[in-house]
Amino acid sequence: PAAGEGVVSVCALLVPDDEHGQRLHGGSPPGQEGQWTKLSGADQYAGESRSYLHLERDIYTAESATMTDGKLCQVQLLDDRKLELLVQPKLLSYELLDLVSSHFNLKEKEFFGLAFFDDNGQCKWLQMDRRVLEHDFSKKPGVISLNFLVRFYVENITQLKDIITVELFYLNAKSAIYTGVIEVETENVFKLAANALQEAKGDYTSDENTRADLKKLPTLPTKVLKEHPSLAFCEDRVIEYYKQLKGVSRGQAIVQ
Repeated sequence: PAAGEGVVSVCALLVPDDEHGQRLHGGSPPGQEGQWTKLSGADQYAGESRSYLHLERDIYTAESATMTDGKLCQVQLLDDRKLELLVQPKLLSYELLDLVSSHFNLKEKEFFGLAFFDDNGQCKWLQMDRRVLEHDFSKKPGVISLNFLVRFYVENITQLKDIITVELFYLNAKSAIYTGVIEVETENVFKLAANALQEAKGDYTSDENTRADLKKLPTLPTKVLKEHPSLAFCEDRVIEYYKQLKGVSRGQAIVQ
């Protein structure tokens, strides 16, 4: 997806790489590899990329980019990618959210936010009208860790206008159920796990393949596993529901 057209004060360049992804660079603008736009506020260029299947980190030091006051920030995305940027002191939170949203070509940004955990383990949101580095981050040395998450929910998924927004809501819900942030009745967990398999793998093929896939997909929370006699019992319940989803499209599985 193309990067957003906003004021971005981070020491990073989105450089078209091969057909499989993007690279992050800092410093001077790239050559004539693609169409580039100069963004105000920093030595920052944005260009089109052909895919976002993976993201490679290749960030110059602050000295090489003549920006010495920045803080390295790592943003955990909902599709398990991690984005690392050097955030400058004047960067506002909404500008950082714009940049992160651009990696999904996300239009409905108003439902999302950036969260972090303080030294007391409390989850807090970046305030959009404040500078990023003005927030009370952990005093521990190292990279600032942020999470890109759904902040505002809707009563019905049909209220969302864009399929990208729907998919991100789905990924957020799947993660929240797996980690126990959202508690769901056990039988519903099995149904949701079946839908996650249908979304990721398509129609059921065999018990053996399904059990192997379940071990790779984050779908069965620890609490649910402890409530039942064995992992095999839980897998059997998921398989029963999974078989019933034959022919259901990926989009239908996400909405369900």
